[in-house]
Amino acid sequence: MTAIWIGPVFKQRARLDTYHGYGIQDFLDVDERFGDRGHLVELVTAAHERKIRVILDIIVNHSGDNWAYVPPGRPLEEGRNEPPYRPWPSYYGDPGNVDLSGWQLAWRNEQQVASTTNTSDLQGRHDGVWPRELQTLTPYTRAGRGDLGAGDIADPHAEHKRTDFLALKDFALDVGNSLSDLIACYQYWIALADIDGFRIDTVKHMSLAESRNFCGAIREYADTSASTISCSSERSQVAITTRTSCWTTSRSSNET
Repeated sequence: MTAIWIGPVFKQRARLDTYHGYGIQDFLDVDERFGDRGHLVELVTAAHERKIRVILDIIVNHSGDNWAYVPPGRPLEEGRNEPPYRPWPSYYGDPGNVDLSGWQLAWRNEQQVASTTNTSDLQGRHDGVWPRELQTLTPYTRAGRGDLGAGDIADPHAEHKRTDFLALKDFALDVGNSLSDLIACYQYWIALADIDGFRIDTVKHMSLAESRNFCGAIREYADTSASTISCSSERSQVAITTRTSCWTTSRSSNET
């Protein structure tokens, strides 16, 4: 055996049984059902001592069920998932669309209730999403639930690239710093644990440019002979120097 491919180990919603591991709530932490970050470091170290590489399974195109869509005029606790799909360039909360402008995004608390629109209220480790960079409206497509197979594979704004994965919220990787913030999250794991590679889930739901930019940035970082990264989740700060080699592998999937 020369490599271990580990399924997603990142922190999930505390009250949801997202057994598949793709409903990430904290991109900088390990789900406590697997242990903690220290345990992951120990595993990789032990594997490397046996000349075995460790590949982490990751997700780039969506997050967990960390917030809800709140219809106009309704209380936050009535926030829900999977409203009808809105084609590009529309989205829920679009100020230029009278039918959509009144919708809000409300962050879920530990009990999975949509409880606030104010990110300063997100203080507990189970609240909303972490790190802080993902606690704004900008990173999310907010297009509702569509058809995961609809549209041209070459169209970056096709329905299958913008729809939520059921309750899992789609990232707008072409807007603002969304992609670069996620790249930094996964660079963190290379720095922390000396991870050797990533298997990227649901690549067909990312555009070619987004996939290429993600893989290029990860490879460039991993190929650096001495890489230093500092990441903050406002609960912990880590600055680690590591020497590593990395390769990326991906497989398209419609599975959640």
